[in-house]
Amino acid sequence: MKTFKLSYKKRTFLRWENRFSFVERVEKYNYKKKNKIALFFLTYNLSESVLKLLEILNKDSSRNDFDIIIIDNHSNDETLSRVKQYIEKNTLVNVIILRSITNLGGSWGNALGLEYILSEDYDYCIFTEDDAFPLVPDLVSQMISSISPKAVLRTYCDDVKWPSYPFHFTLYPVAFLKHI
Repeated sequence: MKTFKLSYKKRTFLRWENRFSFVERVEKYNYKKKNKIALFFLTYNLSESVLKLLEILNKDSSRNDFDIIIIDNHSNDETLSRVKQYIEKNTLVNVIILRSITNLGGSWGNALGLEYILSEDYDYCIFTEDDAFPLVPDLVSQMISSISPKAVLRTYCDDVKWPSYPFHFTLYPVAFLKHI
């Protein structure tokens, strides 16, 4: 496993110098146009949950207004192949898969996703979990319609693996993340 050299600069997001050397590959599926909003989640060996989440997201009325970024934390089962098959079979648009070179753990895997979003100049990102499913239809559409440059929006989901952490869809202005 590679080692991290961490650095912290005042008023910037925590970064590590060689962060993208931890990405094995980046694959874009049916990529039509870059949107200003990225929805991302980290996964590891949870193909059933990811497929269910993708099915729900694909039905959202604002689906063409956001990119889906999946960070595969080096799953060692059939997760990646099943997700790719689902994307191709259902012609999901604007899906990006980042595969890490090793399992970085939850915090570093999510940090890798945030770093990718920051490097691609998105305006907003929606963070979720691979096992979180919206309580209401068109949740992402509702979140997008409520966007504000200074607001952080959180919403509850049901059927989650860790019910003690109920906020599973959170929208951040990327400008906010750049100044943490």
